[in-house]
Amino acid sequence: IETGTNILESKHFNIESMALLEAPANEGGGFTFFRHNSMGHLSVNGQENVTIGFITGVYMFGKRYYISVPFIHRMADVKLGPYCEACSAFENYPCGWKNARTLLGYQQAMLLASPIDNNTSFDEAWLRIVEDESYAISTRGWKDFYAFAYDFNGTCVAHGRIPQFVGRNVTTNLYPFIGGKGIDIWDLHLQWIEASKTDGAAAIRYPWVDDNAEIFDKVVYVIQIARNGH
Repeated sequence: IETGTNILESKHFNIESMALLEAPANEGGGFTFFRHNSMGHLSVNGQENVTIGFITGVYMFGKRYYISVPFIHRMADVKLGPYCEACSAFENYPCGWKNARTLLGYQQAMLLASPIDNNTSFDEAWLRIVEDESYAISTRGWKDFYAFAYDFNGTCVAHGRIPQFVGRNVTTNLYPFIGGKGIDIWDLHLQWIEASKTDGAAAIRYPWVDDNAEIFDKVVYVIQIARNGH
């Protein structure tokens, strides 16, 4: 794309960056990752920033252009709980809602923009939710806030707390916890699907059991990710 000529000469971009910017523009628009070190915005460890941009193409007066709105892929600071203590996912505090939304947005951006580089496929990006500690929030020495993901047929593709769930069906995974409590697990799965389809994102209350096998309510914030025909 001709308008990239001057940027190519800049110290902040390179040929590989330009290719990542042009590809989604040529394909009708989409998210992409690219790395840069502009305006002194270095990451904490002094490495180049990983930036996500939404790119779309424009054709005017016989020339093609791309337009991008970029942002640095770095999760916002974790919110503390009452009295500046660590925020607990076991209490209904405002910090819990904010941390859940922050983490989900960080993961959503990563998934929408994958592949991150030539060595990371979309399927491998799911593994970051499972294995990479930076894609969870650990406030008390374990993953207090984490994500899980299922495709619409009920197969788990990622689970930040219980990696053994990956590849198994939602009914199989949840049955040991709530299956014997008169709860229709598949209907719960359909509720999550409907919330993600009709509202784009929604908070859903659902039943769970504690260590004493007593039912209590949990809340999950659900979004939909559509990639590669799924």
